[in-house]
Amino acid sequence: MRLAAILLLLAGALPAQVRNAAVAAAGGSATAPVAPGSLAFVTDYSTLYQEPTIAGAVVSIRPVGSSTPIPAQVENATSSGITFLVPADTPLGNAQLIYHQAGELTQWAAITIAASDFALYTTPAPGVNVSASGPATSNGLSTPVQPGQAIEIFGTGIGALPQSSPQVTLGGVMQTVLYAGIAPDEPGLIQINFQIASGTPDGCYVPMTVSWGSSTATSYLSKTSSGMPCQHPFQLSTSALQTLDAGGTVETGMISMTTALEAASAQQASRQESASATFNSLTAAEIASYFTEPPAQGCSVGSNAPAGLVVSIIGPPFSGSVTLQHASTTLTLTAASGFEYSLTLPPTADAPLNNLPAPEIAGGAWTWNSSGASGAPSGSFNFNLAAPVQLNSGAPIIIPTEQYQTITWNGAGFDSGAMLQMTLTGLGSGAVSCVAPAQAGALTIPANLLAQFTPGGSGVLTVSVTETGASIPHAFLQSSGTLMLVNWSSGDTRPVDFQ
Repeated sequence: MRLAAILLLLAGALPAQVRNAAVAAAGGSATAPVAPGSLAFVTDYSTLYQEPTIAGAVVSIRPVGSSTPIPAQVENATSSGITFLVPADTPLGNAQLIYHQAGELTQWAAITIAASDFALYTTPAPGVNVSASGPATSNGLSTPVQPGQAIEIFGTGIGALPQSSPQVTLGGVMQTVLYAGIAPDEPGLIQINFQIASGTPDGCYVPMTVSWGSSTATSYLSKTSSGMPCQHPFQLSTSALQTLDAGGTVETGMISMTTALEAASAQQASRQESASATFNSLTAAEIASYFTEPPAQGCSVGSNAPAGLVVSIIGPPFSGSVTLQHASTTLTLTAASGFEYSLTLPPTADAPLNNLPAPEIAGGAWTWNSSGASGAPSGSFNFNLAAPVQLNSGAPIIIPTEQYQTITWNGAGFDSGAMLQMTLTGLGSGAVSCVAPAQAGALTIPANLLAQFTPGGSGVLTVSVTETGASIPHAFLQSSGTLMLVNWSSGDTRPVDFQ
């Protein structure tokens, strides 16, 4: 086995990759179950700023109803948290995770111990390319896997190893599994080897699905038929891809444009709009987050607000201004809190829903322009925005709680990959979240999900459309090497009466 070499390739960032075991800080709850015998990670931001050490970190798990915590083996300790091995004999069910770093007070979090909850490592490399004639290489943007080549991927959270083998698809094509089992000499680590099948599509972020037992995990791999660096969707150069693969970053400008409609009643509606620009340094994982699979379509119980991308600001404080222009309208973004250009437009005056004033951040052709004298790299480019989303209903929206309810909006003009997210919340009576293609123009909420709301009660319905992710249509590489991304979003919020 080539496990020792593989772990050297993944050294340093391995613990942070354990996604099925990310646990909130003290008093929080697990974001996913953890399985006996698997690696787990608890977030623990130091309050005493003492250098974390494995020897100084202590973790135990107390099953609910027991007075005796089960000691857990600590595998690593960093300033962001502790990686530990869930004891193989930990009973299934609810439990309390008890932990502390050197010099800190003891913290705790509520967790769930499940039979399995398999998760894949995705950074710093989603897999390792195995060469028949040379050394193994991390799968990356500049080092993709080729047809017929074997690749090794890793994960944790399988619990008791199922008798059946995992099934792996890459780009929707079934792959041939060569080996699946415990990674030698690495407690909690699962290793899967498979061979790239013919017909597997090329790409920088080819979606990968691993199904094993009752668990399914998703990630991505870089694959090309020639073995040459992949053609990046953001037109990044080969040298930029190599920089990202080596753990470096790409300077990125993010232009955010938002328009939101809010209606208190059919006669009292207004828009709130803003635009901003920041310049950041994005890692390979942060750029890859734009190309993850979109949220599953359909409706479910609960609120499902999308998580934002956290980035680090680079460069000196900004000064001066940059502009965004549409038709005869020019939006001038001025330096705000030192590291951002921004403009918040005054809310429009109240107006009837059927006679709203046109939005300032309107659909159509736009132009970004920076002279380069104000801190932003010089450059100018054109892009197009869709018209803001708007529901085809009044205010309040009347929703019966005993029958299916169809919500419609102006779907024409949205890109094929743009997704609409809808959240319906009742005053003290639950929530429903739905996802649908924005260009569909309609979604239906099942009656069984509406039954949780109380007739005669009130609530709020919010829809939002964001043209980002894999479908982002606005990415421009400047001559300076700066990648410019336009993140556009629009929303509509209405009161609801339940009947």
